[in-house]
Amino acid sequence: MMNIIVKYYPNMYNQATGFYRAYMYIKNMRVKCSEDYFLAKYDQEYNMPCICFLEGSPWEECLGLQARRDKDLHCSDTELAALCLWHLTFYGYTPEEQRANADRENEEIEREQRNDELFLCDDIYTDEEIKSFAINGWDRVRDEVLERLFTPEEIVEIKRIRKEKVDEENASRDAAEEEERMRKEQDEALKLELKKKAARERREKWYREQRRKRNRNKPK
Repeated sequence: MMNIIVKYYPNMYNQATGFYRAYMYIKNMRVKCSEDYFLAKYDQEYNMPCICFLEGSPWEECLGLQARRDKDLHCSDTELAALCLWHLTFYGYTPEEQRANADRENEEIEREQRNDELFLCDDIYTDEEIKSFAINGWDRVRDEVLERLFTPEEIVEIKRIRKEKVDEENASRDAAEEEERMRKEQDEALKLELKKKAARERREKWYREQRRKRNRNKPK
């Protein structure tokens, strides 16, 4: 799979360790399989398979889904698996590493905003593009630009949509983190139970050995 990733993304040649770590992370996850599926498509522009649905999605929600090919996509299972790994992990990062990277990026954005260093979308996009971004919950638009492009009622609705989107993203992240916490607790409980079982079996074996010794030493 690493050869396939490098074929499409040559700058990934030195990231094998990260992808291997992510691969092992996935192998050790408990995944609930589902009849739902995601569609892998053929990207005409870049001449390669594309599974962008996986980018930024919680792993627990993706790994149980079936992968189906669009009618225009012709690739091997290994190639499809490699590109799923690429889209899911972003350079081979685990979910915890992705969240840590996102937190660092958000902190940097907040710092730039405080220092007025950040180029917002209204610096580089047209009014029509800004309208589309704002309506779909894009939050990096200055208030004065919103006031220029929208009515007060529309601005209220835009901010409501943005709040709902942020709340949904936070709820999804919190749910994924809670599920991961519960999984870890279950794993620890299982390890403890197995440890107790092994100790119990060792004790029982020791007692059996002692009984056999006593029986051998009994006078006939």
